[in-house]
Amino acid sequence: MLSLNQINTKLIAYLNSHAQISDVDTSSDNYKFAAQRNLTFPVCNLTWMESNVSGKMWMHTFQVILLDKTNPNTVGIDIEIDSDMLLIADDFLAWLDLQDGFTYTRVSQIIQITDQYLDRLSGIKFRIVLSTVRRNNDCTTPRKNNDTASFQIDGSAYTYITVIPPAQMSLDGATVSPNANGD
Repeated sequence: MLSLNQINTKLIAYLNSHAQISDVDTSSDNYKFAAQRNLTFPVCNLTWMESNVSGKMWMHTFQVILLDKTNPNTVGIDIEIDSDMLLIADDFLAWLDLQDGFTYTRVSQIIQITDQYLDRLSGIKFRIVLSTVRRNNDCTTPRKNNDTASFQIDGSAYTYITVIPPAQMSLDGATVSPNANGD
């Protein structure tokens, strides 16, 4: 299972290596991204939006914005830029399908965006959801001072449960050590 930080780092590394992306911004929201003045275009903004738990899966949602500078005096330039940004998005989505450590589960609607201000930008934005398996095992809980017995919450005592892998348990419940053959 990859952590959110490991996934984010992997996404940034891919986006930074893409030949058609000049700059990758990871500002925490659209306002900080819009305020950036030292970006080189075409640019990608990657923002973690939220994480959810569903059964035994973590589902992490990221927003991706791909933009390039445009010129309102050039006919058809916005559709050309949007087409280029869709090609980058397609590369990214294809790469996601091939990754280990997480599963690309869906992409939201891809939306065309245009900035009408001084730096006139055009491009696309979309969200992706990446799923990882959630370790649903008490044995993975970090414990202070090698405590293996119990803990308390609001005065109530709880005991850690030790999970014995099925290969090491006999039918009568006794713990069995596997031999050299793994039997």
